[in-house]
Amino acid sequence: MARSYMWLTEHGQEHLLRFWNELGETERCQLIAELSSLDIGYVNQCYEACIVDLTRPNGNCDDRLEPLPESVIGSVVHTDPETLKQYEHEGWTFLMPRFM
Repeated sequence: MARSYMWLTEHGQEHLLRFWNELGETERCQLIAELSSLDIGYVNQCYEACIVDLTRPNGNCDDRLEPLPESVIGSVVHTDPETLKQYEHEGWTFLMPRFM
């Protein structure tokens, strides 16, 4: 845990372990496995790119956002795992070139 904490602290992400003491052993192992699979440096890079975009003129699009129509909204709960995996892949395929 100490090594994970140091690694996350180096990247400003130590808050991800905030509820560590409330987790059981299995949950702790799962959390460490999930965190270890992340490229935290890349996640931070994407975040910084978003912040830069928000500081540009017309970068904040909050006033132009509207709710999606009911007809196009899916449900994670009611969608099969293979379709969810496909959606995730398509999302990353769309996003990756924008941060390279």
